[in-house]
Amino acid sequence: KGDIGIYLDSIGTVTPIYTSSITSQVNGIVTAVHYKEGQIIRKGDALIDIDDRSYRATLLQAQGTLDRDEGLLAQGQMNAERYREAWARRAIPKQTLDDQEKLVLQQQGTVKLDQGLVQFDQIQVGYCHITAPITGKVGLRLVDPGNVVQSSGALTLAVITQLQPIAVVFTLPEDNLQTVSQHMHQSTLPVEAYSRDDLTKLATGKLLTIDNQIDQTTGTGRLKAMFDNP
Repeated sequence: KGDIGIYLDSIGTVTPIYTSSITSQVNGIVTAVHYKEGQIIRKGDALIDIDDRSYRATLLQAQGTLDRDEGLLAQGQMNAERYREAWARRAIPKQTLDDQEKLVLQQQGTVKLDQGLVQFDQIQVGYCHITAPITGKVGLRLVDPGNVVQSSGALTLAVITQLQPIAVVFTLPEDNLQTVSQHMHQSTLPVEAYSRDDLTKLATGKLLTIDNQIDQTTGTGRLKAMFDNP
């Protein structure tokens, strides 16, 4: 007597956990492409640079407007403080102090508006320097220096797929799903991947989850397994 393994066979599809199709969020000319085709890149690595001179000029204008309005706000606050002291001595009417305090509130709102414009322009400048959002393998080069890109997103600049770890999606008959689910809660279920001819064992992973729906046309449910994929 002893325990024996019960194997359920299925055809699976290898699926990257993350696939990033990178598009431009600004309009401009591509000035540099930093990646090589098929390269393994890390999150945060530089991919593509877009000419940012016009966006930096707009940012400079916004910063100048912010500096000016911050100066006006500081002046308004000083005047309001003087008016409070004068009102305490009954040297000015109360309406003069009230008007100045409301003017300070308006100036504070103007400064917040300027700060928002500066932050927006900073984001636009950041969009000109595209970095990798994930760690993975980049595909073939899709854009060259000198090409004009648009923020409409019609042109894909690069595609990155995460390969380590990697997932395999497969299906099982609905009659097996309850048994598999029960054993999932008791222990980690191993999943073995074999080559197309079913002769060569490629890797051993673990079952990650069962989908929450059953395909009524085929009577099957989808499952996902995870492999380290070294």
